[in-house]
Amino acid sequence: REDWCNFPCPDPDSSRMKAPQKGLVHATSVALGIDHDGPLCGVAILGDSGSGKSQLALSLMERCIYARTRLVADDLTKVEVRGTQLVARLPDHSFGAIEIRGGGIARVTRKSAIPLRFALQIQDRSETRLPAMTEWSPLGASAPSVPQLIWPVRRHHGLVVLIRSLLSGHSLQGGFD
Repeated sequence: REDWCNFPCPDPDSSRMKAPQKGLVHATSVALGIDHDGPLCGVAILGDSGSGKSQLALSLMERCIYARTRLVADDLTKVEVRGTQLVARLPDHSFGAIEIRGGGIARVTRKSAIPLRFALQIQDRSETRLPAMTEWSPLGASAPSVPQLIWPVRRHHGLVVLIRSLLSGHSLQGGFD
């Protein structure tokens, strides 16, 4: 069946609806261009519903001065292990569009899968001078992990610059690793 936005929407009674996929994470993921011709960097954006995951992904795509940042998955990301890396991809039976809050569903340029280099957890917490860094292991302690930045919900100012800086090798303490 088709809905108002002309995207195929699976019928809940359809045989196409399957049990939840292993490795599904409530995250929006992007393939981020941090320079004009290098490899894209996978970033998983984690957070509760309404925390701004899609809005941040759209900001990353709009503000990419190299016009290379691509959506991988919005709201649900399939995370799997390939070799020694976590890889984000669009879940099965998804159509690869992004929700623009208050504006509906939009098609954007996509990338089918990307090795993850970084996770960003958007959450309510008090303002601190330096955000907390942890490790993100969505598939358990025995699987690979990626660095995770904990970021206050309402403070997106400067976040795009910080993410690009961290992926370029800059540390939160003011130097390059």
